[in-house]
Amino acid sequence: MPSFQATKSRACGLAETRDFPGLRHHNVSPPTRARCLALPACSDVKARSLAKHVPTAIGGVVACTLVFGAFHDVDRARVTALIAGTGAPLLFALVPQAVSFVSETMGWQRLVESLGYRLSLLTLLRVRIATEALSQSLPAGVVWCESMKPVLLQRHAALPVTAGVGAAAARKYARLWSHAGYITLAFVLGYATLRRLSRGVIGIAGLEWFVLATALILIAASAGMALGLSKSAIAERLHALLARLPRIGRRLAERRAGFVESDAHMARVGGLSPRELVGPVLACLIAWCTESVETLIVLRLLGVDVGFGQALAIEATVSFVRQLFFFVPAGIGVQDVGYVGFLTALGVPAALEAGAAFALVKRGRELVYTALGLGLLVAPPLRMQGPAVTADSA
Repeated sequence: MPSFQATKSRACGLAETRDFPGLRHHNVSPPTRARCLALPACSDVKARSLAKHVPTAIGGVVACTLVFGAFHDVDRARVTALIAGTGAPLLFALVPQAVSFVSETMGWQRLVESLGYRLSLLTLLRVRIATEALSQSLPAGVVWCESMKPVLLQRHAALPVTAGVGAAAARKYARLWSHAGYITLAFVLGYATLRRLSRGVIGIAGLEWFVLATALILIAASAGMALGLSKSAIAERLHALLARLPRIGRRLAERRAGFVESDAHMARVGGLSPRELVGPVLACLIAWCTESVETLIVLRLLGVDVGFGQALAIEATVSFVRQLFFFVPAGIGVQDVGYVGFLTALGVPAALEAGAAFALVKRGRELVYTALGLGLLVAPPLRMQGPAVTADSA
């Protein structure tokens, strides 16, 4: 009797045309025939496969359109001269990102401890840099970045995947609060800059109020995330949904306890007290602010005279817009056009070339850390002891 896989392609063609007699007369057993008829039509499978690539294609088109539209007239020789003129001090542009990784990871370490586990800072730092590389190099990279954290924590630190889900949720929770604080800080310190440049950047007045509204939305989202984590059984609901699938439902039915345990860890995150949160949130806020410090350093090296408040207003606004276009790989085009818009509104001479040089330096820094992260991702895990379990999780 031919196997299911061996008859699938033949039966699929018959089922596609709904040639049910053909299915009966092509040496297909009744159980296999039933399974084949239960499959989606082949055209539907192909359509779904193509649909998966639509966001990537859209992101690529958007990126190419924005880059070409903004930089097709750029003076390449001048851009090269601007970058070359910075010299060795340009290497300092790598420092803020390193500080960002370390600061945020220290906050994450404290959050993991609040879940009842002690992990090495170096282990968490490795996972953080590796997942950032995925975020920078893949379309919708933020999705891959978050989903890989529990897997990598289990691989490199022997942290149970259920606890890894809670650890990833805790980091996201702290970053959301800190992002709200970062945008609020940009509104306070960059208010004058945002108000003055609004018409030049977005064509109308009110950019400063858009930034404030963004901060308020992030605050509401943070509060909503806390409520959602503490009150709803997210993982258990996901388990109930997946358990209905014909092929994996039986296997998942035996693993319900793991989903329930993940919910318990996420509920612990949602119930963190302000005292437990303040340290990690401040650490993440420092990480956000290093992006503005990097912008300040690079622009000064390129000869653009800006203050920290201006750099903060530019970076906070552009970084948030980039996150809205998460389907564009690494925010290519979106981020770069934003920088050029701000520099033009500031009245910087040769703003297009200065913006192109600034964007290239930023992209160069991203390439360095992406290469490092991908190297850490594929490198074998170090021989390390499992996580220390605190009394809270015992």
